[in-house]
Amino acid sequence: MSPKFLAVIALIMVGYAACSTVAKASDSDWKFYGTSTVNGDTDLCFFDLKGAAQGSDTHVKVWIKCLHKKDTEAVDIKKDYGGKIIDNVSRKVIDRYIPPIAMVEDTNFDQAIDVATLEEIADIANLQASARIFYEIDCPKLMLRELSVEVVDVSGRGGSKHSVSEWQYVSPETNGARLQKILCEKSVPR
Repeated sequence: MSPKFLAVIALIMVGYAACSTVAKASDSDWKFYGTSTVNGDTDLCFFDLKGAAQGSDTHVKVWIKCLHKKDTEAVDIKKDYGGKIIDNVSRKVIDRYIPPIAMVEDTNFDQAIDVATLEEIADIANLQASARIFYEIDCPKLMLRELSVEVVDVSGRGGSKHSVSEWQYVSPETNGARLQKILCEKSVPR
């Protein structure tokens, strides 16, 4: 594993060492990395930190899911799910949690709290994902490909594709670029 990949995992997990009582709804640990807009609707996209795996070939495989922003806004973080969302966000604030997105974008204190809240909603709330994609990222070549894709349209119908896509270069200033920067050691000359 690359030193940066290990450092990212260590940095994020240090924030959880002091808050082992934080409730999680699943074995996933969803971290915010970007937004997308489809047909005028905004989706918030997260990667699964616990499931991110780097192979010996400098490739990282990671699941992502996107949630409709309007669905996340409908969650009452103080009352829904027994108040676990606000409790977990409060614990993160006390423990000085820094979200991974802060590694690649300027994030002030208020934005970090908003991101922590979104991540807790993604972890705890039982929201229908608008998309789930299993990516493979070739870190040194700055390329990615889709290994599996499930997209749910506005009517709730899903479509899946499980064939491997062609490798594509990661375009700057995109969700793919942010995901690559968070999970990979950049080997590009400066």
